[in-house]
Amino acid sequence: MRRTAIYILAIATCARLVASLLQVAYGIHPIPGLFTVRVWDDFYYYYGGQLGSLGQGLIPYRDFGYSYTPLFLYLLYPFYAIGGIHAAAIPIVLADAATAPLVYLIVGKKAGGRVAALAGIGYALSPLMLFEEGYLWFSSQPVAFFMLLSVYLLYEDRLTPSWATFAVAFLVKQEAIFILPVYLLWGLKNDRRAVLKGAGAFVAIFFAFSLPFLILAPINYLGSISYGFLPNPVQFVTQATTGARANLTSVSSSTLQTLTITYPNPVLSFSINLIDWLSPLITVPLLILLLPAIFVLRRESGILEVASAYSIVAFLFAFSLLVHPLYRYYLVPAWALLYASPRSWLSWVVVVTGGALALLTPLGPFQSVLPLVTILVVIVALDSTEDRSPALSAEASLNPSPAAHTPN
Repeated sequence: MRRTAIYILAIATCARLVASLLQVAYGIHPIPGLFTVRVWDDFYYYYGGQLGSLGQGLIPYRDFGYSYTPLFLYLLYPFYAIGGIHAAAIPIVLADAATAPLVYLIVGKKAGGRVAALAGIGYALSPLMLFEEGYLWFSSQPVAFFMLLSVYLLYEDRLTPSWATFAVAFLVKQEAIFILPVYLLWGLKNDRRAVLKGAGAFVAIFFAFSLPFLILAPINYLGSISYGFLPNPVQFVTQATTGARANLTSVSSSTLQTLTITYPNPVLSFSINLIDWLSPLITVPLLILLLPAIFVLRRESGILEVASAYSIVAFLFAFSLLVHPLYRYYLVPAWALLYASPRSWLSWVVVVTGGALALLTPLGPFQSVLPLVTILVVIVALDSTEDRSPALSAEASLNPSPAAHTPN
């Protein structure tokens, strides 16, 4: 199993190295044939400017605006200080590559070796992950890696280390908190005393790392990481850093609300835009439908990842309505969890197809519907008679023990 994980890591690393080198050599450009406008220069313009400010001795939240929890910036900064802006992407690329074998190990806890290997390779070669994390270097990594690592540790019955890893994920980017309801329910079902201990570790790690910012700029810090729900007096001011690309697509909130895509084929244009227009009408019914389905299947193997992905999508959809429509696109962690959810060929095909469509479909409300539809089909696969086996019993799922674990 370890050898397969190493092979998957090598495949993922090579694929991301190629994507990154292409971006460094030729710059960020829309890729012909991909029906997407999500070609943004966030890494260079925002993260690069913030890293430059950090290098000048300025403090985030107090001296310059920063929208995430602090660890993401501080993970990138040592690489930036040593090798410049391109080197700062190394933690993002490595975390995304390391997520692929982690997907394999998680799926291996509940499915056969072939399905697990396919899941890992599916993530390693996922067009969505390669584009957003290997090419654009978005901020959804390393948070996705630490979220999946915390899930893996839950399966290993190491609850306190899992909660500690969960705290690290939250400190990288605050959207990790969206899986907290699932985390609490899972822990309370298995070991309530361990939940108290683990939650204590989470709080201690969060406050230990946050303490300097809570002392220096408490209002700004809490306002910055609240996704717009608390006031933030510091304006989001940054400067383009060396190597930044200009004239890339910039989409405002109002544009996102009315965006339409035109393709060479008018029938395709009409169909895609119609689906995008209908998507908001489908999202809420799907959210309502999936919740009881997840509850009914809560004892099924693989439901932890599915429920966590659902929780992320639900919270981001709510934020997209209440704060800004851009929140409906921060879905890489949800897709990473879905890649770790298959326990059969059918669910693997569904997840891989959904992940590909997430990149090929336009920037619109359909981005929120697509993972929900994927979750629905995966749930059907979880509940199908042909997927049931004595080795994947309810007790083994809800009460993991060392004897039930596949050796690494």
